[in-house]
Amino acid sequence: MSLVEIGPLGNDNLGYKWSEKGNDKITDIYISHFPSSIASLQFQYVNQYGQQVLSRLYGTSNGSKFNVLKLDSSEYITGVKGSFDPVNGIRSLTFITDKRQFGPFGFNGKVGGGAGGSGSADGCSKVTPFDLKFGLSRRFGGFNGRTRNGLVTSIGGYVKTVAP
Repeated sequence: MSLVEIGPLGNDNLGYKWSEKGNDKITDIYISHFPSSIASLQFQYVNQYGQQVLSRLYGTSNGSKFNVLKLDSSEYITGVKGSFDPVNGIRSLTFITDKRQFGPFGFNGKVGGGAGGSGSADGCSKVTPFDLKFGLSRRFGGFNGRTRNGLVTSIGGYVKTVAP
């Protein structure tokens, strides 16, 4: 089995590139955010030896809001959706599991329609929605992205391939 990289989506040209490739058994997601953007992400997962491991902090934990997303032992990630813009990077995030969804976190305004991106309700630059689906089976293989100036600027993931 190998992993295919999906994304990252957002502003993937600048900043520190990070990867949690292969860390698929997530137990907690720590998210710091502002009303208009995502400040940081951190993941707790079970490694191949059955030990709880805390990832590095991606971004800075100086957001005006902080949430801990707790997954139960049989729950797994099936997708992530949200929005981004070229200036602020990731504006909003929603994590989806096989049992429920967490979010949205960050910008909660209505994203208008239109080709090539859409205007945001808060008057900032064009906001583009995204929706990454990792599959309804246990195909999720970890997250990746970039951070810059204390913000998460892009996010993506890995999907496990299945041999034919």
